[in-house]
Amino acid sequence: MWSPDQSGIKFVIIAADYDHELIEEWEFTDEQKAKEAFDDLSSKAIC
Repeated sequence: MWSPDQSGIKFVIIAADYDHELIEEWEFTDEQKAKEAFDDLSSKAIC
């Protein structure tokens, strides 16, 4: 999400199933931590 007032920027990772039902949601205020979490989740994805 983008906001012109950047004091409240959050990075969100959302996991959903094939029916778009929410499974889990994670919020980060630090972009690097969000990227690390995304990379970790991506490496564990079942394809």
